[in-house]
Amino acid sequence: TAVLTHGYLDELEVHRRLCPEASVYGGRDRCSLARRAASEGARVALLDSGFQYRRLARDLDVVVLDEVALRLPLRRLPAGPYREGLASLARADIVVFMRRGLAPADLTEAHGVWSDVRRRIVDVVADGIRLPPVIDVWIQPGPLVPVNEMAAALEHPEPRVAVAGIMWPEPFFRAARDGLKGGLRAEVALGDHADLDSGLADGLATSAGSAGIVCTLKDVRMMVERLGDRVPLWYLSERVTWRDDLSASPVLRAALALLTPLTSASRPEGRSE
Repeated sequence: TAVLTHGYLDELEVHRRLCPEASVYGGRDRCSLARRAASEGARVALLDSGFQYRRLARDLDVVVLDEVALRLPLRRLPAGPYREGLASLARADIVVFMRRGLAPADLTEAHGVWSDVRRRIVDVVADGIRLPPVIDVWIQPGPLVPVNEMAAALEHPEPRVAVAGIMWPEPFFRAARDGLKGGLRAEVALGDHADLDSGLADGLATSAGSAGIVCTLKDVRMMVERLGDRVPLWYLSERVTWRDDLSASPVLRAALALLTPLTSASRPEGRSE
């Protein structure tokens, strides 16, 4: 299996950590990446943010709709969060409706939110549009994962500073607040794919002290490069829970039949870049 992504170093690192047996390729020309991956033995290519990449034919289109975005005005970039109109959902095979911070008891509420979203979509797009099958998923904070030796040496981690360089940092900060009993002294939001200058890195280290810093998985590479072992550093893992009726439709059954038997061979040295 090959993961084809834009080439941002932070995203490449995320895929390599989460999919250690997959080959990860980064670059703007996804067609060239796919050809290279195929030449190196890949039989399945997964495009990260590939729904609008029409140059590359695909067998399955999965669109993730985040509840945070769906609560915003239904406008395209730069006025809103959408890359194209919602009528484009007609060409998707599966829609994943994602919500964060839900407990299992809140599934009824999640389904109600999605029903409201469907009504909003139908109001916006042309009458009679074919909406694909929908899978509900919720993401909850998992345990802290130590990134450096200082963090690994602490038996009861209680970081006091949270750092997030992602598009919507507030859900991460909320999860960190909920999961850390001792509370946070500071929450630092950076831009998406942002970097840390030396002054900000020094300030974070001073503010965190021996209690340390928690960040997102996406920020691990940057934080390690800038802070090393100066302070304890963790990332907040996530648990993903799907509804238990994934085989409810023929499309989902076909998707599961395609994906379930896949096994990735170990990646040879030098395969990813």
